[in-house]
Amino acid sequence: MIGTVRPLTRPLLGERCLDDHLHARDDAGHRFLHLFERRRAYVARGLERAGCRRRCRICGIYPDFLGTFDGALYGCLGGCCDVTADVGGGFDNAAGGGGHLGALVLVDGAQSVPHLPVDVQTLGADFLAFSAHKMCGPTGIGVLWGREKLLEAMPPFLGGGDMIKRVTLDGFRANDLPHKFEAGTPAIAEAIGFGAAVDYLSGIGMGNVAAHEQELIAYAIERLEEVPGVKVFGPRPERRGGVAAFTLDNIHPHDIAQILDAQLGIAVRAGHHCAQPLHDRFGLTATARASFYVYNTQSEIDKLVEGLYEVKQVFA
Repeated sequence: MIGTVRPLTRPLLGERCLDDHLHARDDAGHRFLHLFERRRAYVARGLERAGCRRRCRICGIYPDFLGTFDGALYGCLGGCCDVTADVGGGFDNAAGGGGHLGALVLVDGAQSVPHLPVDVQTLGADFLAFSAHKMCGPTGIGVLWGREKLLEAMPPFLGGGDMIKRVTLDGFRANDLPHKFEAGTPAIAEAIGFGAAVDYLSGIGMGNVAAHEQELIAYAIERLEEVPGVKVFGPRPERRGGVAAFTLDNIHPHDIAQILDAQLGIAVRAGHHCAQPLHDRFGLTATARASFYVYNTQSEIDKLVEGLYEVKQVFA
């Protein structure tokens, strides 16, 4: 959905960008790996079986989740952790180490672009990815911004209408950017909805979005830590986004979430939050996670805290 989404995302990215969708490998077979562990790689066996380590070297993601490069050919950095909400204090130059080593850097901005002011020129990354449904938009669509010269060098990965300029019996010639990555009928309705979401957030101002979340998360951490038995994971409020992952005594997070939802109408998420290795590192089976955005208020945090006391009563 490059051609349609591209002009809609400019207010958020502050960019002179051209393109936003591509395949996560090139014709030499390079792959992206998103790894964490201090000074050693954590590579899932499934990736190894799939041959995803071929021609890759390791990029370490450290406990503050903004790691340094260790000779990576391709690296992937997360702008904000799903569990600790750590924004690392260095997102604006997250790609700094990659260029020094000649690496190409992809930033996973799904947890940061919806919450923070982001300028791809300052960021210095080669690719930046984020999702519409995490920023008030529809599901099934997102953005993968890439530098023009890199996208020019990449072959199309899907065949279909609009991605070709000329077809012969012997082959085809790919269309120009952005069309060569837009095979078939585009996600028209989703792109329109995504554009409306971008306009909405741009009208609020991403600086205001971030400030509102900072106010909420500081208040949430303060209130949650008042509850006996609650342990909140993550850095200081000024270093985190609007997410609070926590445990409560020995109560399973799924029980916490179910009681809060069924009895009080409070929605939290329970599980690994797409970060099972991190839970393993902390010795946790799961956590409960409360997330805050532009539409949340301090009174809702108060209701969450009241709900946790009721959960404690159920398991007393």
